[in-house]
Amino acid sequence: MKNKKPLIIGIAVFILIFELGIKPHLFKRDTFKKMTAILSFWKEGSFSDVLYYFENKNNSLPTYALSSYLIKKHKIQKKKGGKIAVFIVTLNFPNTDMFPSGKDWEIIMSNRAGGWKITSINLTKN
Repeated sequence: MKNKKPLIIGIAVFILIFELGIKPHLFKRDTFKKMTAILSFWKEGSFSDVLYYFENKNNSLPTYALSSYLIKKHKIQKKKGGKIAVFIVTLNFPNTDMFPSGKDWEIIMSNRAGGWKITSINLTKN
């Protein structure tokens, strides 16, 4: 146990790889699974399950029907107070709905004490 330098270097390299490589991937995978589950609930018509994932229920879209969805982009960003996940999602609503179908929406999720919650959902300018 005379030479602890290789052990310390090995531990430092492991922590660096974990923080820079593995941890961001785990955050991205976790948020992608969560968003896929939320959109699946919405498509199935289980809007009460969808509302659970909104930080503020008043920020949700006032529609209960979703025909289909496509997650186009997904990224994790650092913000003051933690991390956020930004999704660009194409939402297709039934013809009878008042929302534009086939348009891209930006959905932002924040990691709060209760887990990942949707903090905003906005129509993008495309």
